[in-house]
Amino acid sequence: NLFVKVGTSSIIVGREDGALNGLEGTMKNLLINMTFKPESPQMNLTLNLEGLSVRGKMPVLSLYSLAIESKLRDSILTVDSQLNNLHLTYDHRDWESILSVTKEEISVSSVKSTTQFPWLREIKTTTELYDGSLIIRLPDVPEATCGVFHINVELNRSDPQDWSTKLLMESLRCALNGPDSGIPKTAHHWGNPISIGVLVATTYKNAVGIAMDALRTEWSLELGKFLEEAIKYWNDHWKRVLQRGKKGHHSLEKDEKIIQLKVKVSNCNVFLIAESGLSVMVRLDFANIEHNIKERIVGVAEGVSAITLNRNEPIACEHSERLKEPFLSIQKFKGAISSEMVNMSVNAASLVWSPNLHLRVLQLWRESANIRSILGLGSKSVTSPKKKSVDFLATGGIAITIDVDAGSHCVELSADELRWCNGEWTVNFLRGSLDMIDIVAVEGVEFVRLQDSEEVRLERQNNEDFELEWNENTWALTIESAKAFFPYEHAFAEAIQNKLISIRKWLKEIHSKGSPKNKKLPRDLVIKIKEWVFEVSDDPFEVRLRDNYELLEDEYKESLKRQAMLDAKVKELCRAHLLLPQGKVEELYESLNKKNAEIYVQRWRQMQRAGPARTRLFAWTMQELEIVALADPTIDGVANATAAIAEMDAESPWPEDGIEFSILWVRGISVKCAEWKLQLRDFPQPLLLVEGLSIWGKLAGAEALAPPRARRTVTIK
Repeated sequence: NLFVKVGTSSIIVGREDGALNGLEGTMKNLLINMTFKPESPQMNLTLNLEGLSVRGKMPVLSLYSLAIESKLRDSILTVDSQLNNLHLTYDHRDWESILSVTKEEISVSSVKSTTQFPWLREIKTTTELYDGSLIIRLPDVPEATCGVFHINVELNRSDPQDWSTKLLMESLRCALNGPDSGIPKTAHHWGNPISIGVLVATTYKNAVGIAMDALRTEWSLELGKFLEEAIKYWNDHWKRVLQRGKKGHHSLEKDEKIIQLKVKVSNCNVFLIAESGLSVMVRLDFANIEHNIKERIVGVAEGVSAITLNRNEPIACEHSERLKEPFLSIQKFKGAISSEMVNMSVNAASLVWSPNLHLRVLQLWRESANIRSILGLGSKSVTSPKKKSVDFLATGGIAITIDVDAGSHCVELSADELRWCNGEWTVNFLRGSLDMIDIVAVEGVEFVRLQDSEEVRLERQNNEDFELEWNENTWALTIESAKAFFPYEHAFAEAIQNKLISIRKWLKEIHSKGSPKNKKLPRDLVIKIKEWVFEVSDDPFEVRLRDNYELLEDEYKESLKRQAMLDAKVKELCRAHLLLPQGKVEELYESLNKKNAEIYVQRWRQMQRAGPARTRLFAWTMQELEIVALADPTIDGVANATAAIAEMDAESPWPEDGIEFSILWVRGISVKCAEWKLQLRDFPQPLLLVEGLSIWGKLAGAEALAPPRARRTVTIK
């Protein structure tokens, strides 16, 4: 039996030369009670501590109470520990003096034990902490504060080689340059880099499982600077100390590789804050990630949404369906990554893009460049790994909306099902709308790479001045039906020509990296469209006016027929009744006029119920359209393209100083069309009809660079 009781006592650690700042530790009421029976063996150990504090220049550790109870029965060791109100403070001013003293080499014993606790059959340990906090103070950055309400750690061993652990953590929160915000609530507390409602982690011999609920993370420029300083401080002070401690130590067995990993996250919110205060919030309702023995990672995510907001704006962490006006929404996402393949699929996805959103994301990306370079996320390896095959599938409807002019104009592209695999596209039905009005409808779209094609090789042979027999970058676009409808007085030119093209040039300017050194040859294109329809709608008033005129004209002719029949009837009555009253004849003609009006109204109503009125002003239709566009080194580049244009148009004079082009390209083309028809309104006879059309040769497109006085400045909203 052993009983130890120590009252309040203090310990001061330091050096006489002043190289080490003093550390003062104070302990209050330590009580140890142990019983041991060697014949069993059995052991009971109880330790209680009512207070412990350590301080240097600043407080380092503060513990309100500690209780440890351990038992040894039948070669089973059980240890239960409980800590209350543990508060730690890491101040670089206290630890730098301590770390500077440890510059000398510390010898580490190389004696290794072949077995760990061979006399123990099983070990069970439980450690609990209530109300803990940690304060980290580093130079030149604000202090960081971490707090936790409850931690439970279990460490068990059933045999010498089988260890298992379990970690339960409740209400973890961290703050930068501010006090602890307390237990996380529904609303997000700005300035907290991370907070977790509940975290459960379990580890086994070759498996790890992690589950988190109410996870909130926040990225800001202040956090990036803190992480940069923390990594630098770690490398300068702690890394070399730990490396010296590991020197000469070798494990008997290699660490066993984790072959199974499961991570579950629910109610997750990620806040990304730019320096200007503009923010983006990403909401994730549920996610599950698994890594198995086949080196395959599988992930499932549900309820993904993202919105834009301003910093310090109150925001509740709600379900993704309750978010107002999200710019990104994905109902379900699935992904699988293996050594050779990457598979992704989304269900019911939508994206609303705008220049303002693009600037927010671009600013966040640029502000995180330093931390990405430190972590090695932005560096490109010299030996690039084997390129993986990527397969992307979108089902349940996918929509991309481009906010062209701050709500005035918007362009939307939507598809029922879309597939992308290594640059190849397959779309069953694609719809394009402008300002909520359908403009383009495309069916059966397939865009694939061609490995070989006799048709393309033959066309390249027909162009005698071409060098290449085959372009490795050859693609084929196949479309079953392509239709474009332009409503009357629609703001298409303003939205597309003035706004959307300006946005494209703006994106090209802010993301321009200059001309590449090794510019690739442009791709060859083989375009096949089974049916092409281009239709412009007529003025609805003109359509109604013409329909009414045709109805009036026809009704006038019919009324003349009815009047002729009535005239004949009146003549017969006059012959039969010589004294027929004049009023009777006038009454008959008045009845006829009234009946004509009723018939006209009745026919007009029937015409309205019959179906929608004609809307076409003219239609341009093409059947079995085939276009082959070929590129070659002889016509690629500014010099070659300019020479090709000069050869095509030898009579036009060229300026002596030359011309600078903003657009310049030359292609060898071949166009075939089974039928080309141009129709006006609903006239049965076409205005233009061409059958069996074939066009071949070279086609060039060029636009001279405008002088400064001809350029205009466009404001992107």
